[in-house]
Amino acid sequence: MDFQPYKMDLETLKKYRDYARDLTENDRARLRKLKGSEFAEVIGYMLEHNCKLEQEAVQF
Repeated sequence: MDFQPYKMDLETLKKYRDYARDLTENDRARLRKLKGSEFAEVIGYMLEHNCKLEQEAVQF
């Protein structure tokens, strides 16, 4: 079974920005490796605004 991303878009990240945490250096390194992926827009925002959002913070 393949896992699919859910609510991992820029709109959700911005909506729940108050629940976001700062990126660690490890987070930044891993995100830079994914910059060319389908999540490039979200990753760019995360790097620019130094934030990450745990899936548990998103209310479904």
